Amino acid sequence: MTLFASGQTAASFRAFNAGNPIQSPGAAMLFHPIRFCLNYLGLTLLMIALSIGALVFFDFEIGNASTTLILIMLAAMLEGQVFVERSKGRPESSAMWRAALPMTWLVILLSAVMLCFHLVLFPSMIDDFGLLSPGVWAILIAAVTLVTYLALRLGYGVGVRATLKKLPGPGV
Repeated sequence: MTLFASGQTAASFRAFNAGNPIQSPGAAMLFHPIRFCLNYLGLTLLMIALSIGALVFFDFEIGNASTTLILIMLAAMLEGQVFVERSKGRPESSAMWRAALPMTWLVILLSAVMLCFHLVLFPSMIDDFGLLSPGVWAILIAAVTLVTYLALRLGYGVGVRATLKKLPGPGV
């Protein structure tokens, strides 16, 4: 029975998709990219609103690099929780590392889009990018990507462990 416009059957699609890094073999998807993006963007907008509110009402600045890491980890935790709730099991460690990689690229992409939007709103900030050499920018981007990857894997694992503790049975 053909299920796809390309003429693929469900069995051939599963065989083709067997190496998919966001899907664990024989189990639920390790993460859903659209849900992950919506969670990350929603958490980011919530943090922006809280930062502005804290600044306006309390004259207190709460936005810094650690808040960004917290948002990344929270979005990954939500995905880990959903995986455990759907599959009723723990993904392998290697599968969690594989899931963290596409999540990293999604976070980098969404961050770049948000940066472009920010630069459209505040064009005077473009001059600040000339303060560092291209080599320093490359090192900075590589370091941020690595930290994002590690934070996503850590957050995903925390979400998995927290949800496994809630399930009846042996737990973690």
